[in-house]
Amino acid sequence: MAERVLVKHAVAGRMLLDTSKEAGVTYEVSRSGGETVIELLGVAPEIGAAVMSLKEELNLFLFEEPEQGDTIKHWFYVNSGDKVHYEENGGVLRISAGGEIIYNPKDYWE
Repeated sequence: MAERVLVKHAVAGRMLLDTSKEAGVTYEVSRSGGETVIELLGVAPEIGAAVMSLKEELNLFLFEEPEQGDTIKHWFYVNSGDKVHYEENGGVLRISAGGEIIYNPKDYWE
């Protein structure tokens, strides 16, 4: 099963980061106490700066793409820009989310 993380501007839908298209970007997902933290490693400075400039208006997704079957989407709520941090030295982008919806888009189209 493939996975990827997407960071998008919530207002305009602009794609800021897609781990399947950024060579060298990896990520780790951790969950604790109702909060999910996605830490992205190897994020280029221009992408980190773009994310930080829109940190109050982000949508964060994790797509699980099985070899067969439908993609499962995890939509994380980033409630505050204080939950978004970027360290240019090392290219570490850390986003914490307090809410999550797991869904299959097909459930909304049919």
